[in-house]
Amino acid sequence: MIWKDIMLTSYEQPLFNWKQTLSGIDVEKFKRQYLDPASGYVGVVRCPDREKCSPHECCGLNIRDLSSGTTACCSQRFSGPRIPVSQEDVTRYGLSHPRFHAELCRQLGLKLSSTGMGDFFWELGTYKRGTGRFLPVYISYYITQAQLTEKLKDLLVDPKVQFALVLFDHSMISRPMAQILENRKCICISMQELFALNLDSTLKLLTVPEHIFNIYKEEAPVLQQTFQCESGTRWSDIHLKYKDGETISIWKRGSDAHPFSYMALNMVDARTRKPNKAFNLLCEMLKIECDTLPVPAKTDPHYSELVQRKKELNTALKNFFSGVEDGDPVVYDRSTFSYRIKMQVKSLSPIL
Repeated sequence: MIWKDIMLTSYEQPLFNWKQTLSGIDVEKFKRQYLDPASGYVGVVRCPDREKCSPHECCGLNIRDLSSGTTACCSQRFSGPRIPVSQEDVTRYGLSHPRFHAELCRQLGLKLSSTGMGDFFWELGTYKRGTGRFLPVYISYYITQAQLTEKLKDLLVDPKVQFALVLFDHSMISRPMAQILENRKCICISMQELFALNLDSTLKLLTVPEHIFNIYKEEAPVLQQTFQCESGTRWSDIHLKYKDGETISIWKRGSDAHPFSYMALNMVDARTRKPNKAFNLLCEMLKIECDTLPVPAKTDPHYSELVQRKKELNTALKNFFSGVEDGDPVVYDRSTFSYRIKMQVKSLSPIL
């Protein structure tokens, strides 16, 4: 739960305390990267053995200047050990929000804002969700669930508002508020899920930012087209040639070739916006410069998938080639145990 300790104690505390929070981490590097010195007297520091005491009894360690040097002593157990501390240990440090936020935005692909919206709440940055459209991404350092709930209520006054929220753990969101945020398509992202803190104090991103913000990505319009064919046109009158992994050339006998993308053929994966499996199958058949593709036995684990891809390819091609009434463009040839494309497949060179 290191992010809980970091984010809930991010405002000015002695370096002695930070060393306990960052146990096992290179504190000097973390200090250089993310901490700023602050003024103020330090009279008490956190006890490293506080787990051994009752929560109501442990009041921390008092800082005492003795003839032997500065020490941290238990205020309850006078016989307890005296821990030598340096002047650096009792210097106050706070999290440098601008530097910390800049690194978070760099790794998450956000445009940095780092705008304070109160003592414990910031606009971290913005995520570009489409042309001229940006989603605010906030980060919370609130200590209690009630404080955070009140802040979120203020943000949700506008019924159209949407945002993403970064916080140390999902436990800071009450169940009723979690349901409200889900209904608004406002997502909460836990630092525990986003980042690991390496031993050298660098941040390691644990997920792909596109997966986090995928629900906000504005879908590009599908530039579906049709290839008009006169009545009586047969599949054998149409010529195809592979151009690249996203485009093929198409023409009819006696006419010029024109390039068409997978988007134009409406062979696009709805989730990734990349060529779907039907288009990949078509390219596979065109690249081998042959009008047939061997079909594996029904016992083969790839058989069912290939059958489904062939059905999707036939549907897409018949929708694209308006006016062709010649059955399916891709058929099963029993004599060769292969799928055969009824259109004319041309060689790869020269590419049109």
